[in-house]
Amino acid sequence: MGPGETVENISRFILNRSAAHIKRYHTTPMFAQESVAEHSHFVAMITRIICHSLEQSNHPVDTLRAVDLAMIHDYEEAISGDIISTFKHSHPEFIDLLDRLTDEAIDQVFEGLPTDLAGYYTELWRGHSAGSLEGQIVSVADKLAGLAFSYEQLHMGNHFMEVIYRRFVWLIATIPFPWWSLVRERVAAGLIDGMGEPTGEWSTTWRADGTVEPAEDVKIRLEERLRAQG
Repeated sequence: MGPGETVENISRFILNRSAAHIKRYHTTPMFAQESVAEHSHFVAMITRIICHSLEQSNHPVDTLRAVDLAMIHDYEEAISGDIISTFKHSHPEFIDLLDRLTDEAIDQVFEGLPTDLAGYYTELWRGHSAGSLEGQIVSVADKLAGLAFSYEQLHMGNHFMEVIYRRFVWLIATIPFPWWSLVRERVAAGLIDGMGEPTGEWSTTWRADGTVEPAEDVKIRLEERLRAQG
C-alpha cells in the first residue's frame, strides 16, 4: 500500500460516521434514541474516571488501552448493526455463527487505518472478553452508562425502561471484580444508593468473562414472571 492510498483510506475512515446512526434499545419505545457513538463516548469517559480512581488507589492499570477499548467496544455494529438480542441469543448454533461473523467483520471496520493501528484495535476488541483488567473496567463502564441512560429515560416518564433500569441497578450493586471495592464509593455510591432495592432476580447475570445476559432477554423473563404473579 503506497502513501497516497494510505492517506485516502484514512480519510475514508474519518468520514465514516456509521456508529452515529446505529440505534440502541431499538425495540423499546424511547423519547430519544441513543446511538452507538453516543454510548461509546460515555463509556470512554466513565472508563477514564474508573482508571483515575484506580490510579489514586495505587492499583496498576493501563489507562490508554482501557479508554481505547471503550471507544471501540461496540464497533462491530458498524457492519452488523444492532441485532435484536432475543433473536441473537435464540439458539447456540446461531450465537457461535454470529461470533465468527463479527470476528471477521471487525477486520473490515479498521481496514482503512495503518496496519499497525488497525492491528492494535482489532487485538483490543478481540481481547475484550478475555478477562483482562481493562476489559473488566470497560464492562463496568458499559453498565454505568446504561444505568445513566435508563435513569434519564425514566425521569422523562418512559416507563418502558423501568425493567432495564432495575437490571442496571442490580448489576452495579453486584459487580464481582476484586478491584471494584477500591473505587466503588468514589465512583458509584451516589448512583445506586436509594435508587432501588437490589434483588435476586438476576442472580446469574454476571458471567466469568465480565459479560452479561442481554437486556431484552432479562426484560422478557421478568415480564413473564410478573404476569405469572397476577
